[in-house]
Amino acid sequence: MKRSALFLLMITTIACSSAKAPVDATSQMMLHFDNGTEPEYLDPGLLNDNKSHNISIALFEGLTTYHPKTLEALPGVAEKWTISQDGRKYTFFLREDAKWTDGKPVTAGDFVYAWQRNVNPKTASRSAPHLYPVKNAQAINQGKITDLNQLGIQALGDNQVIVTLEAPFPPFLELTSDSAYLPVRKDIIEKHGEGWTRPENIVSNGPFMLTAWTPHKHVIVKKNPQYWDAKNVYLSGIVFTPTEDHSTATKLFQAKQIDFMEQVPINLVDNFKNMPEFANTEQFVVYYYWLNCTNPILKDVRVRQALSLAIDRNVLVNQYLKGLKHPADKGLLPPGIKGYPYKSFIEFNPEKARKLLREAGYPDPSKIPELQILYNTNDDHKLVAEVIQQMLQTNLGLKISIQNMEWKVFLKELQKHNFEIARMGAVGEYVYPMPMLESFVSGAEGNFGVYSNPKFDKLWAQSLVASSASSRMQLYTQMEKIVMDDLPVIPLYYYKQTTLQQQWVRGLYRNVLLFPIFKWTWLTPRDQTNRPWDTVLEYTHIPWPKAA
Repeated sequence: MKRSALFLLMITTIACSSAKAPVDATSQMMLHFDNGTEPEYLDPGLLNDNKSHNISIALFEGLTTYHPKTLEALPGVAEKWTISQDGRKYTFFLREDAKWTDGKPVTAGDFVYAWQRNVNPKTASRSAPHLYPVKNAQAINQGKITDLNQLGIQALGDNQVIVTLEAPFPPFLELTSDSAYLPVRKDIIEKHGEGWTRPENIVSNGPFMLTAWTPHKHVIVKKNPQYWDAKNVYLSGIVFTPTEDHSTATKLFQAKQIDFMEQVPINLVDNFKNMPEFANTEQFVVYYYWLNCTNPILKDVRVRQALSLAIDRNVLVNQYLKGLKHPADKGLLPPGIKGYPYKSFIEFNPEKARKLLREAGYPDPSKIPELQILYNTNDDHKLVAEVIQQMLQTNLGLKISIQNMEWKVFLKELQKHNFEIARMGAVGEYVYPMPMLESFVSGAEGNFGVYSNPKFDKLWAQSLVASSASSRMQLYTQMEKIVMDDLPVIPLYYYKQTTLQQQWVRGLYRNVLLFPIFKWTWLTPRDQTNRPWDTVLEYTHIPWPKAA
């Protein structure tokens, strides 16, 4: 059906359940969520890890918000929007009742400031590439344009945001829910500087508000009474706990101290796999090892290719990871992208690997200086590192060591490029090639391996202005091939996420990106358990509501 010149999208509020409102939104219900690690940031413009993101999307809301199950774009601060016929211009109409936690209205200017701040190279935002579909975003972020007002966003009064894209970009509405697109307050940031996200300083606009952040113990959020849709927010709060030892987390889950656990250790899966609380969910995530392209040994592409060829991904997944993941037997991009022409780039061939090492000047690989695999502290990451260590030693004769670090320290080492081989996972903000490829642009904040290929950069620039979805997909295919030929990363497997969710938790869906959307979550009756964290929030007794 042909669209009119200005196609109006007016989306009404969805029902997240076929039943009536599941609970009284005034009931006091605390969700205890195991977040795995300490968040790096709560600043939407600086964070780029899923643990920080879990908390950020509870505190802030963008022009759109995520459907909890399908992740399609739903009205957020914007109650409606229009899209021009050529697909390049979006006009968002903001709700008049959208407010910050201090009662001030959320304005179009707040979005303009936030987006400009995120692409400003002085901010050094690792999520800046998420904004690249917006006109001039990449040029500003790379310092080619210095006037922030040239970014393709403008405020028309306080309640209209007009966005101009480089080219039509079909997933753009879903992208406006991403952390890089969330509004922030200029006056708060200028007043408090880096400390603006502390509980005593922060001002946010989402369903919840930050009340406590005790590092390595918990982050606590309470329901935001200023939120425009507070009547449909059922939880009274959430306690996020950074339990890096997943074995400990499973014990807390069994003791009913945790309501949701994001990752069950591989060695404990058999204890839970037949329980109704357990799930193994397909995800749009690839697990890979970054290789530092400035390292004297790893800068040779033949060495990087040899490392990849010496790894048997099927053995890794099926023998050691109990078949709970998918071997990365194709390439960089996980399955699930509609219209993407997947090709196979990966093979297991130790003989070819040894030949490449000889060509690189290493006839005796045992004389190559020791290489270290760096990973953040986690039982599963340790297991993978030990398996890869064994394969590289057995199949190539290399000397490999492994080293773990606490998450925030680990990230700082990656940001300083102070590693040889380091584990990482790429999580798409939406199911599309772009978020999986953006880290390989020369100079990108997330380009931990200091990789650079002018051909890739040229294709990336072309993809931002491609006029059709099919031409863009062809460009993405060429870009993936370049990465898989150069191998700045070694893909190992595609994620399935093993989770535990107490049966009394409702409305918290395990979606393909594992984004926990807390707005519509509620709890049904269960036996009362005295949980010490409740006293932190002055809840000595929680009156659980009747079942819906």
